[in-house]
Amino acid sequence: METISKRMGSHTFKISRREFLKGSAARVAALSVGTLDFQSWAEENRGAPVNKIPTICGGCGNRCALFAYVKDGRIWRIEGNPEANGNQGGYLPQRSRISA
Repeated sequence: METISKRMGSHTFKISRREFLKGSAARVAALSVGTLDFQSWAEENRGAPVNKIPTICGGCGNRCALFAYVKDGRIWRIEGNPEANGNQGGYLPQRSRISA
């Protein structure tokens, strides 16, 4: 049986290929469970009304104008405001970029 060994201080850590694959599969399964909650929420709220709320991004000093789409009390989508001078509909300010 092939094993992977790694010396960690005074302890030796050994794991077989089979144990490694079983552990990896368990981690992938555990991580995918988090997406089930979103999928069930999306299906429940498929026909829910959507409110378009103007807001700003606080990520930097530019304060880009955005629209937040709220469905059932949760933000569902964000897009830039095309009428804004700074970001012109994008997420980042286009005119403040410095070209080399």
